[in-house]
This record gives sequence, structure tokens and C-alpha cells, in this order.
Amino acid sequence: MDTVARNDRSLRLQGTRGSWVWRIWKVRLAHDKELDRDVAIKSLDPILRAFSEAEQERFKREARTLAKLSHPKIPAVYDVEFTPEKFDIIFQFIEGQNLRTIIDGNGPTQVGLARQWFQQIASALEHAHKNFVIHRDIKPENIIITPDMQTAYLVDFGIALSAEDAKRLTETGYVVGTMGYMSPEQLAGESVDLRTDIYSLGVTLYEVLAGKRMPRGAYEELSINESIPPSMDDLIIECLQPEREQRLASARLFNTRLTGALSRPVRPLSDVLADGRLHELTAIIEEYSASEFMSLPPGQRVLILSKMFDVVGSHDRNLASAAEGFLELMLTRVLLARL
Repeated sequence: MDTVARNDRSLRLQGTRGSWVWRIWKVRLAHDKELDRDVAIKSLDPILRAFSEAEQERFKREARTLAKLSHPKIPAVYDVEFTPEKFDIIFQFIEGQNLRTIIDGNGPTQVGLARQWFQQIASALEHAHKNFVIHRDIKPENIIITPDMQTAYLVDFGIALSAEDAKRLTETGYVVGTMGYMSPEQLAGESVDLRTDIYSLGVTLYEVLAGKRMPRGAYEELSINESIPPSMDDLIIECLQPEREQRLASARLFNTRLTGALSRPVRPLSDVLADGRLHELTAIIEEYSASEFMSLPPGQRVLILSKMFDVVGSHDRNLASAAEGFLELMLTRVLLARL
């Protein structure tokens, strides 16, 4: 592949000196002149110089495994350039920003939008697991959201290090992953499986909905914010079970539970207006067309508008994102009905 390097996007050192040794790599943006497209090039040559030729072959085989992943929400691997001096993986370049940037800039994400993103990520993860690939490092930094905020990509599957390999880079033990997102078995240096990724996925979903990192120790319920259903807490808690045998079993099941967590309540609108929560009211209104909404009894529409003013006028930072989403929903129903 004939490329021209344009700039280094990042130089990442995951971990710290001493007992934590993770991965060092450099990612740069380049342009494929032959096919006239931007690509991302990840270089892992600083690590490879620490290993023998036989061990380098093992990295090469794993790169081939990663290249077999074919999913619309996983950046495609275009090529691998492997020589004694370098090891480059050429990826599809995804324009956008990672969830860490979005969380730090915007705080909590609307529940409906978070569901959309995580359904896509869980689908990508299910595909990887079917191909016997464990991500091992799911976190906001490794989820890219496109500029229109509609599409999420799971990135940076990396290249795993075995215990023997890691010890070549340090005189002490090691852990592969990122503190705060690692499952108990990762922290203990034990073997990992697909349920390890489910744990990290739960931590990341919590952070996106809360707009902050998950606290250590006791779990703080998200549903104290009435725009978030208690079933979302139930889903995350099941992902975070310390014993993997009790944890949610697969990305497919995660997706099913995520969809069900935001399903329309079975109660009629009149009951929800009387004592329901914001997430219930939102779920009902989302299913109404503009004309159906305007056909509701005037009294119910007044109560809905009153709820909208209460939410929008709230100074609760936790409701800021929900207020924006609810206002947008109401405007589409009212304005479209007048067109």
C-alpha cells in the first residue's frame, strides 16, 4: 500500500512503571494515494524489538485474526506491513470523537441515544466474540462516535500479550487493560473470556449515562434520575457481577436486555401522566406520530406540556440531557403537526 503519512494522531502508553505493563503504540493518519482514501496506521515496532523472531510470528498471526473481523461497526483492517524493523496495521479511518471527549464535554447522554450507540457496540462485540477475539480494553476512549452522533464504532482491539510476553517487558507482573474498566479476573491476572468484555461494557454504559466515572465501592443507582428506568440499573449491575459465572453471559443478551430496558410501559398514558416517570412518558410519546399526538385530549396535552416545562426549567444537572431530548421530542410532535 502506497501511503503518505500526514501526522501522528497519538502516542499512547497504557499503564505505569512497575507492576503494570500494557501496550505502547503510535497511531498516525495517512493517505492511501492508490485508492485516494485516508487510513489510520498503528505502529507497534517499539514492542516488537523486545521479542524473538518466533514470538513476532505470533503477533503476525494475531494481526491476521483481527483482519478477519468484518462488521460495519468495527474499522476494517486494510493491510499489515511486517518486517524485522516495523509492524504496521493499516485500518479504516473513522472520523469522529471518542466517548471520553463527549462525556467530558457534554456530561450525561440521553438514554435513547446511549441505547442506540451501545446496541451497535454490543453487535460489534458479539461478532468479535464469535470469532474468538476478546477486546480486553473496552472504555470510552475506544468507542468512536461519528460527527452526526448517530453511529458508534468499537476500535482498538489491540494485540494481546501473554503472561510470558509481558514479563519480557518488565521484571514484575502485569495486567492488560485500563484501571477502572477491568474485571476482577483481569485485575487478578487470570485468564479472560467474553464475559470480561461484558464487565467493561457495563462500566462504560454507566459512565455514559451518568456523565462521570463509576464510583468505587457501593453502586450509585442511575435511576435516581427519573429519565433513566430502573431496568437500566438492573442491566448494568448484572454486567458488573464479580463472579463471571453470575455475569451477563453474552453481548447478544446484553443487546436484548438493553432494548427491553427502554421498551414502552404497559400502563396507559393517563396513568403515566398521574404518577409516571419521565422515561415512561418519553417512551409513550416517541411512538406517537405528530397527528396522533395532536389528537390526544386537550387535558392530556396540557399535562404533557406542563411536564416539559418542569423538566426544561429544572436546574438539576442530571436532567439537563433529558430535558434537551424531551424538548426536541415535543417540538417535533407539535411543529410537524402544524406543517
